Amino acid sequence: MKGRAWVFLFFVILGAFLSGQALAVDRSKIVIVATPEDPATLDPAVAWEPKAQLVIRNCYNTLVVMDGESAKDVKGELAERWEVKDEGKTYIFYLVKGVKFHDGTELTAEDVKYSIERTIGVDKGPGSQLKEVIDGIEVLDKYTVKFTLKHATPWFLTLLAQSGASIVNSKLVKSHATEKDPWALDWLHDKVAGSGPYKLERWVHEQQIVLVKNPDYFRGWKDNQFEMAIIRTVKEPSERRLLLEKGDVDIAFRISEDDLLKIKDQKGISVLTQPSLTIFYIGFNVKKGPLQDVRVRKALAYAFDYDAFVNDAMRGFVKRLRGPVPSSLWNYDESYPHYKRDIEKAKKLLAEAGYPNGGFTLDFIVETG
Repeated sequence: MKGRAWVFLFFVILGAFLSGQALAVDRSKIVIVATPEDPATLDPAVAWEPKAQLVIRNCYNTLVVMDGESAKDVKGELAERWEVKDEGKTYIFYLVKGVKFHDGTELTAEDVKYSIERTIGVDKGPGSQLKEVIDGIEVLDKYTVKFTLKHATPWFLTLLAQSGASIVNSKLVKSHATEKDPWALDWLHDKVAGSGPYKLERWVHEQQIVLVKNPDYFRGWKDNQFEMAIIRTVKEPSERRLLLEKGDVDIAFRISEDDLLKIKDQKGISVLTQPSLTIFYIGFNVKKGPLQDVRVRKALAYAFDYDAFVNDAMRGFVKRLRGPVPSSLWNYDESYPHYKRDIEKAKKLLAEAGYPNGGFTLDFIVETG
C-alpha cells in the first residue's frame, strides 16, 4: 500500500497527477516511477538493492514490519501476535488466518518455514544474518510456527522485518525447482510468488515493470490508494528530471545533486531525502609504497578537507560518517570518534615517516558514470 512503498534513497514527488494518457486505469489511480536501472533480481532471498525493494516490499509480506526507527518499533503483519520464551531463545508466531497468495493459495505456517529456510539455504546475502541466529523452525499447526534461536537475539524481529524474510508461496516455488536449481532461483529471478498488495503484471527488461492491485489483499484497500504502479527504467539523471518536470512521471529516484538544486523550489514538486546505505570512502592499498606506513595513512586522513567534500563537492546532500556503518542502520554509533582536519599534524606525521616535503605520488582510482 502507499504506506509501504517508495521509501529508498533520494526521491522526488510531483504534487499533482496529470491526465491524458490512454490507460485502462484512471490516471489518478496510477503512480509512475522513474528509476536509473533494472533490478538485478526480484527474488527476496537474493535482492538487497533498493530498486528491487520497490517491487518486493509491495508484492510480498513479512511476519512483522518496522513501525518506526527504533528496533523496538515492530508490529505484526502476517503475524497476528507472537510469544517470546526461554529467555529470548524461542519465538512462537500466530499467523493471520485466511491470507491468500496471488494465485489464491492460502498462506500457512509451512510457507513461513519454507521461506526462511530457503533464504538461509540460498545464502546469497539476506540469509547470512538469519543463518547466524536461527537454530531451527518448527510448524506447530497450520497457523503457528516456532523459531528456536542459537542464542538470545534482541534484534531478531528486525531481521524478520527485512525483505529477505518475505514469505513466498512454497507450493508454487517448489513446482519450479530442479535438481540443479533446488531453490528455483532462475524462475523467481523475474517472477513474484507473494501475497502483498500488488501483483507483478509484467516486466519488460530495461523498459518497465508494471504492478497491479491485488483485489484480495488481506489488509484491504482504501479509495485513495494506487491501483497500478509503473516503474520505468530511465538511465540518465537529467532525463528523469525532465520527465518529472513535464509530469510524465510522478516519482523520480536518484536525481543528481545539480538537478535537485534546480527543481527543489519548483511549484508542485517536493524533494524528499532519506539516509541511504551508500557510503563514500577512500581505500588504501597498504601493501606497497608509502601507504605501508600507518603515519602516512594518518597524515592523509588529517589532511583531507571533509567539510569541503560534504558542503561543496556533494552540495550538502551527504552526512559525514563515523566509521564504515551507514547512519541509517540500527547499529550506527554517533559517539565514535573521527578525524578532524589538521594540516600541521599531517605535516608532522609525514616528516616522521621520512617525507618532510612530500615527494611521492599516488594513483587514485575511481569509478566513472
